[in-house]
Amino acid sequence: MVPVYMLILGWGNQPERLIASNYLLMYTLCFSLPMLSAVMYLTTNNFTIWDYVLNYDFSWLFILALVMPFFVKIPVYMLHLWLPKAHVEAPVMGSMFLASILLKTGVYGLMKINGIFFKNYDNSMITVSLIMILSASIMCFMQNDLKKFVAFSSVAHMTMSINLMFSNFTSMDSGMIILMLSHGFLSNIMFYFTGMLSNSSKTRVIHMQQNILLMLPGLWFMIIVILFFNSGLPPSINMTSEIMMFINSYMSWKINLLILCVLFLTLIYYPVWMMTMMNKFNQFMKLLTSMLISDMMILLFYMFSLILLWWNFSIML
Repeated sequence: MVPVYMLILGWGNQPERLIASNYLLMYTLCFSLPMLSAVMYLTTNNFTIWDYVLNYDFSWLFILALVMPFFVKIPVYMLHLWLPKAHVEAPVMGSMFLASILLKTGVYGLMKINGIFFKNYDNSMITVSLIMILSASIMCFMQNDLKKFVAFSSVAHMTMSINLMFSNFTSMDSGMIILMLSHGFLSNIMFYFTGMLSNSSKTRVIHMQQNILLMLPGLWFMIIVILFFNSGLPPSINMTSEIMMFINSYMSWKINLLILCVLFLTLIYYPVWMMTMMNKFNQFMKLLTSMLISDMMILLFYMFSLILLWWNFSIML
């Protein structure tokens, strides 16, 4: 948290970086304090977490104190308000570091204490997690900022790890690991493209990034491939974790099929919406000169894109 805090506060571009860095700090501290108190209570009484959960009365307040810091760090929908602010005010390097490493600490922490949920969980939590994923996906359509679009896309996909955890199936650990790996690669690439487009067009507004298909068809093709990979289309390995999520949610409660159908259409639609907003073919000729410079940046990034394609294909085969 400290390096990201310094990146936002020191290298942010707007005065609002102070608010964004404080959001990150206060969310982490406020939700981590109950967990620290619970751990101190156990250590002073010579208990471990497992001894308390297995041998004593189950307390939802105690479990919430343990898992809430990880929910904030993932972050799940409704506890995510610090993430769009942090991404918008952070430089591209800070956004890539935040999305690829810091968000994974929450999933890793949940994987270490997931036995608590194996003993006590309700199928209704799976439905709640699906509604949160759907809400985060719908929020992507309401954004006009490139970084906020990628940030809410990250919230939607990282909330899927909560669904896999609540599913209580043997595929939980492998599904969460695959989700973390794919999101770590794809979110980095999406933030790289975001930084490249905003540096070339001097704005992060989505509808101002237009005529890309006419001026830079190679860039347009790579962006749409990464967007659909992020949505879980084959041959992305992200598809594996989403298939696990769909199957486990349907097996836990058949009515979840209705939410899953809407969620599937939403995950497929928002990349199409994104590319439609960026290709309305309005004439912004003043951006032509600055955007042609990004051809050289694409050549530097082609190698990484090819490695990503090879890695996805090799895992799936």
